[in-house]
Amino acid sequence: MANYLNATLPGIAYGNGELQGPGNPGQIVKLVGNDLFSVVSNANDEPFGIIGRTNRTKNSPTPGPNDKILAVVFVGDGIYETDNFSGSIIAGDALTFDATLGSLKAAGAGTKIIGRALSVSDGLLKFQWTNHGTSVPSA
Repeated sequence: MANYLNATLPGIAYGNGELQGPGNPGQIVKLVGNDLFSVVSNANDEPFGIIGRTNRTKNSPTPGPNDKILAVVFVGDGIYETDNFSGSIIAGDALTFDATLGSLKAAGAGTKIIGRALSVSDGLLKFQWTNHGTSVPSA
């Protein structure tokens, strides 16, 4: 299983926003324009939400460069599970985003907390999305 996100108890969902570039369920996105999102790519990015699912719109009979990728983006509190995470995470860990992969990872000192791990089992991370902008205190 890859690029999976299940909203077990969903929070608020932002409807179909357009993705600038590729994106997969479970990746963290930032707002970059009017109804336009991209996967986080820098540790200083302000996370907006997490991709729930994507849908490619076709502007021609065959897929092409002018197609738009629309995404349901969950932005409010909720409980989710995904296989799109990196590193070692255990239940109770504060979560942040991996700026290289756009996926969830355990939060380190000085990073933005966007969730809390509830369980990790069989390659799936169950977590609470919070995105209240708090940071892990520096040592």
